[in-house]
Amino acid sequence: MPITQIILVGHCGFDTANLTRFIKKHTDLPIHAAQSPKELTPYLSPDALLLINRVIPRAFKLPTGIELIAQLNQQPNPPRSLLISNFPESQQQAITAGALPGFGKSHLTDQKSIKLLTDALQ
Repeated sequence: MPITQIILVGHCGFDTANLTRFIKKHTDLPIHAAQSPKELTPYLSPDALLLINRVIPRAFKLPTGIELIAQLNQQPNPPRSLLISNFPESQQQAITAGALPGFGKSHLTDQKSIKLLTDALQ
């Protein structure tokens, strides 16, 4: 199923703004933000790409975004997700939990990050 929307999950305002600018350079898809399970629920469909922060708000009642990825991937027809983290070990844990390869906030200008985003949108 083609991706029709991008959801930024658990990012602060500053990071949401930076990620939004990065995404808008590479796609014209709508971008939404979610800071709680209630805000995220309407976007939990296979046509969504979730960019999940490693450190998520307490409202999720989970220790990290990696656990959120694992939880979402236990559901039927989960959305695609990738972890936003600079830590390679966290990226590997997220992939093991069912995420696509992600990237860190400090790498938004790297060609590798651009490719990971555009690949996830395919």
